[in-house]
Amino acid sequence: SGGMEKNDGSFKGEYQQQNIHGEPVGSKRESSALDELYVAAELVIPVQKAFLERLVSSVPGLDSDSLKIGLPKIRERAQEKAKDSYSNRVPGPPESWLYDILRATITCYSVEVFLELIIWLETNAHIVKAKNRFATPSATGFRAVLFVVQIPVTVADGTYQHCSHRYSHV
Repeated sequence: SGGMEKNDGSFKGEYQQQNIHGEPVGSKRESSALDELYVAAELVIPVQKAFLERLVSSVPGLDSDSLKIGLPKIRERAQEKAKDSYSNRVPGPPESWLYDILRATITCYSVEVFLELIIWLETNAHIVKAKNRFATPSATGFRAVLFVVQIPVTVADGTYQHCSHRYSHV
């Protein structure tokens, strides 16, 4: 895709979160962008779960214990993150760039399994963004690669939701 950012510093609109009508959240004015994002996220939850279960069952060395699907991000925290991290992003609104409303963690216990997971993702998903936290681990020593994966959801008008998944090797 050539990345999310355009040469002029703005961002590609196709990577904004979409509402249930397949439009960027915030394009409907009868509700807030955050409301639209959470309504769309509810539709994505079972699709995300099926995607992650397929991943875990397809990669040798992973099993159901490797997968932890988190609860949706708390709304207040989502609003704060949108304001703090994306208020200057063009096109707006800031809420349309929140990728971690739906989250999951998959833990790999060997480098080989981790590499197989990455190969599976590259073959079976559209990776929107990746963040390498192996180079700079957290204060507790936690290392991970964070992927934002585009998960298509079929509704009347079509929509996409971007979900943040953490893949860690311990």
